[in-house]
Amino acid sequence: MLKNFCKEKNMDGVYMIPSSVHEFLLLVMDKKYVNCGYVEQMIKEANKESLEKEDVLSDNLYYYNAVNDAVSIVE
Repeated sequence: MLKNFCKEKNMDGVYMIPSSVHEFLLLVMDKKYVNCGYVEQMIKEANKESLEKEDVLSDNLYYYNAVNDAVSIVE
């Protein structure tokens, strides 16, 4: 599904935010414009303040690379 999404949008990849056990968000931005540290802090704060503990998936930001068809944690 992610590979098809990137192909349709003519993108090499997309950032993935695990919002909760019920959903995840795609952050469609060019790598050179994303402040990954800021996004990760935003994820941590949202998980801590807005979700029940059992609904939290991860405090990490992920990146789907459509060229390699692989997901990785953004470091």
